Amino acid sequence: MLIIGAGASGKSAEAFLQQRGAKTYLYFDPSAIEFEESDFDLAVLSPGVSINHPLAQQFKSKLVSELTLGFSGRHKPIVAVTGTNGKTTVVNLIHQILGQNRSILCGNIGIPVTSVSEEIKRKIPIAEVSSFMLELPAPRVRIAVILNITQDHLDRHGTIENYVRHKESLAHGQKRCDRLILNFDCPTTRELAKGKRQRILWFSTTARVKGVYIEDGVVWLNLKRKRRRLYSLNELGLFRMHDIQNFLATLLVCWLLGKKNIGEVCGRPLKQIEDHRIEFVRAVGQTAFYNDSKATNIAATLAAVNSISLPVHLIMGGQRKGQDFNKFFENLPAHVARICVIGVDKKYIVKTAAAHGISDIYLCDGLVDALEWSVKGSGAKVVLLSPACASFDEFKNYQDRGNKFKEMVDKLGSV
Repeated sequence: MLIIGAGASGKSAEAFLQQRGAKTYLYFDPSAIEFEESDFDLAVLSPGVSINHPLAQQFKSKLVSELTLGFSGRHKPIVAVTGTNGKTTVVNLIHQILGQNRSILCGNIGIPVTSVSEEIKRKIPIAEVSSFMLELPAPRVRIAVILNITQDHLDRHGTIENYVRHKESLAHGQKRCDRLILNFDCPTTRELAKGKRQRILWFSTTARVKGVYIEDGVVWLNLKRKRRRLYSLNELGLFRMHDIQNFLATLLVCWLLGKKNIGEVCGRPLKQIEDHRIEFVRAVGQTAFYNDSKATNIAATLAAVNSISLPVHLIMGGQRKGQDFNKFFENLPAHVARICVIGVDKKYIVKTAAAHGISDIYLCDGLVDALEWSVKGSGAKVVLLSPACASFDEFKNYQDRGNKFKEMVDKLGSV
């Protein structure tokens, strides 16, 4: 067995195969190594390696994903969640509501499926699935959730059409009795319902749908002939649109799995479930600091700034992943008063901002410099780290970026 990619998923796949008596070769050396197809019976592609990698192309007829490999044996019916934003929040909420005795987290959340192969025989796997994991055919998913789709990872997938196609492929292996849950409020996911044979259910904040929706500040469940009132948004303490949508998707999945009494989780703000997502750090004088380092694409950053009513001094930038920032500045709300830009693609971002008439924007040498510029100015404001970009140019990952920001903020004196 050939494993292409030596990250966490690749090493987990290697251990999984060795435990089953296979002879494995873990490929991680970028230098030229020649293999013959006849040398291997199977090739496993780690999600960190593109399907366009020469070795992946050479072994295409024998290639499976680590996701499919992990689900190749006996297991409970799979719940899988994908989308551009909100995946981690939703799988964490589902897992917390179902409980550790009944469910197990896996997938893009940092837990390779092959590493929990024994547990998924007894517990429902709640898998976070990225577009990287869907470049190869996905296993059958009993409940598939596609939360939203906006441009992201175009540096790897090339076009938005390819990106959408990979996300949609999560539903391709489903049968008529399976459920596909889609976001009615997102035009792209709404289109995905066309031609599908499985049962389609929706969540929406704007329309009465088959599934779950909001009307006049109330959550309604509409699965049978008569709709059912569940909660008011005021009871739940939910006010931000992306929090509400994440909650609706979670609620629908848990209801389908028979978990109908979820009041013990409902009252908690969803932002507490996930670090680095619009996370309050501290207030100094009239300035509040928020860490949204997990916002690695345009849609996530727009959602963050739109959830704040005070003037925002935004720290952003990094690796833009092929995203078109014209769309970002076209939709940027007026209360974003200052922008401090860091990272390898900062000149592109500043140039694009200038084309849209944005003048209060600064090229910064790094996070320390950006923080110094962002705190300048009087009056109440929010300093928000919400990069809209990947972190790998300067940091290990988005967690490292967010943690460094929090450390810097904690050391600040008066502003």
